[in-house]
Amino acid sequence: MKRRTVLGRTAAAMTGIAFGTGEVKSAPNRSGRPGAYVDKTVLITGATSGVGRAAAVAFAGQGAKVGFCGRRERLGMQTEREIRRAGGEATYIRADVRRPDQVRSFVDRVVETYGGLDVALNNAGIQNPSPTCTR
Repeated sequence: MKRRTVLGRTAAAMTGIAFGTGEVKSAPNRSGRPGAYVDKTVLITGATSGVGRAAAVAFAGQGAKVGFCGRRERLGMQTEREIRRAGGEATYIRADVRRPDQVRSFVDRVVETYGGLDVALNNAGIQNPSPTCTR
């Protein structure tokens, strides 16, 4: 079995979401069992879409308090609302990882909001369209 297939199935089973549908469901509420990340605080960069968003939903679905950032405010607020509607705890903070001052502020606000930090998922990437090597 390919790694991507295993990871996709694991994440889908863990959260109860079907990738690509945008649907958010909380696994702990459905099963009646506490999630693996209850009382844990998770910080995620680049979580307004894609893998970062799926990770935010997955961690919240397992009981984590999720602080996440991204540059796209509308998508960040939408993700926060969806997680909260499903019974999860999440806080979106607009931050651009290309700006060290914004990253520091983001981390400080998550720690201040939730009283600590247990997991950091540095998902955000910076795309550089110019070549990094020259001849």
